[in-house]
Amino acid sequence: LLLDVRKGAFIELINCRLLGGGIFLDSGSSARLVRTSVLEAPGAGIEGRGFEELTLNCCQVSNCSGDGVHLSRGQRLRAIDCTISDNLRSGIVLEGGAGTGDSGVGEPPLA
Repeated sequence: LLLDVRKGAFIELINCRLLGGGIFLDSGSSARLVRTSVLEAPGAGIEGRGFEELTLNCCQVSNCSGDGVHLSRGQRLRAIDCTISDNLRSGIVLEGGAGTGDSGVGEPPLA
C-alpha cells in the first residue's frame, strides 16, 4: 500500500505514477485522480470500502497482483477515458452500492 486515504479525507493526484503499491479509500473518504498511473500493486491497484467518491480521469491501473479496482459499499464512481489492463484478477469489481449515482459515462475528459 502506497497511499492510505483515511476516514473522511480527500486527496487529488494529478500526473502521478504510483509504482509497486496501491491506493486504499476508507469510509467517507474521496479521491480524484487525473492522468495518474497505479502500476504493479501487490494486491488491488485501487481499493475502497465505504468511500464517498472516486473520480478517475485519463488514468491507468495495470499489472496489479489483484483486481485493478475493487470497490465495496461506496457512493460514487466516475471513470472517464481510463485504461484498466493486465491485472491478475478482474479489471473492476463493484460491490454493495459502489458506482451508484453519476457514472460519468459519455462525458468528455476534464481539463
